[in-house]
Amino acid sequence: MGTGPRSTPTRSASPRLVHFSSFALRTDDDLLLTGICQISATDRPAGDPHLYPHSALRAHPDEPDTHKAVVPLPAGLAAVVVADQPVTVPGALFGVEGESTSAVRTATFHLAFPRIPQAVVVSLSTEVFDAEEEFLELATLVAAGISFTAPTPAREPKTAVTVTNSPFG
Repeated sequence: MGTGPRSTPTRSASPRLVHFSSFALRTDDDLLLTGICQISATDRPAGDPHLYPHSALRAHPDEPDTHKAVVPLPAGLAAVVVADQPVTVPGALFGVEGESTSAVRTATFHLAFPRIPQAVVVSLSTEVFDAEEEFLELATLVAAGISFTAPTPAREPKTAVTVTNSPFG
């Protein structure tokens, strides 16, 4: 085990947003796939982290246009839920009155931290329904980048050794 600073999630009853960003990807069909990515930490029931994805799926309601599965990722098993749903956007976010409703596709991955009763939730959303394959591939790549292993310190680059008193001349 390495030493040094570590990031440990704090305790809370509600999810805590850890990361929020937008994404844009040009597809092979020249579509611009755009959306948002959110990563949060949340409490999970204590116990075997390998069982958490199954309980996360059971807790998610079965609805039309929803697909659920347990998938293996480098950090462990993850529950994934892909759903199409309407989202209400307050106009105040864009400096206008009223609100609007948009249909979005969301891919959400739930992964248990291995030694503590918490989980990470990775969620990507888009309004671009015509790039489903690329969206799901991108969402899976983002979720597969989650690691519960502390980063190793960078090594010093090796320098050339100068031989000054060589018996070979």
